[in-house]
Parts: sequence; C-alpha cells; structure tokens
Amino acid sequence: MYTDPQKPIQITPGLYRVGTPGRDAPVLLSVNFSLTFFTLQGYLEASRVPCFMLVVDTEGLSVLTAVASGKLQETVVRDAIQKFEPGSEVSHTSLIIPGYAAPLSGRIEDATGWKVLVGPRDAADIAEFLEQEWKP
Repeated sequence: MYTDPQKPIQITPGLYRVGTPGRDAPVLLSVNFSLTFFTLQGYLEASRVPCFMLVVDTEGLSVLTAVASGKLQETVVRDAIQKFEPGSEVSHTSLIIPGYAAPLSGRIEDATGWKVLVGPRDAADIAEFLEQEWKP
C-alpha cells in the first residue's frame, strides 16, 4: 500500500468510546493525526478509565503542529462539540485538552461554554492525570 509521505495518515473526526463510558466519564480532546490518536487510545485503554475521545479535524497534524499552525483553534473545538454532541453522552461539560493546547484553554471555554482542564503534554502521563484530577 502506498501512502504519500507529505500527507499524514488521518483518523475520521468524531466521538470515540474507550471502554464502556458512563454519564460521568471524562471527555478528552484529541486531533486526527493517526499516531496521536492511537497513542492516546492505547494509554487510555491501559488506564482502565472508560472515557470519550473527541477527535477534531486538524488535517492530520499533531497537537503541537496544529496549535502552532492555527489548525487547532477554539472554533474547531466548538464545531466538533456541536457536530458530535458529547454533551448528550455525559452529564457534565468538562473537556480535557492536551497540555500542548494549553494556550487555547480560555478561548475554548469562551467559545464552547465547557470547562477546560489542561491535561499532560505526554500521553504516557494520562492515567496518573485522570487518577488525580478527574472527579466525576
């Protein structure tokens, strides 16, 4: 199979379940860069914390690259929340964003009305973060 090295492999944006999340499960923001998606998904599965992943379209760019290039903005997050409706799956309006997206936290809150929690920069630290910071 041939893939163009100048075009990143992308995941379809949407709301993904990890495990069997309930109404109090955390919602984590991710980008549609396949390596980011699968890495985060693996660490979330290992954490055994059922949750939702809200994957937004950044044209297949990683979080850091998407923030730096302006492909990850509060409007992208707002539109994804409206389109994929994570609020209909959970009983809260809290969104955990990647640490590298921290500069967008206030603007995401203003644009979406959701409370934003800034997660770790490294997905390997997500289990510890959820254990310490997520209070359903």
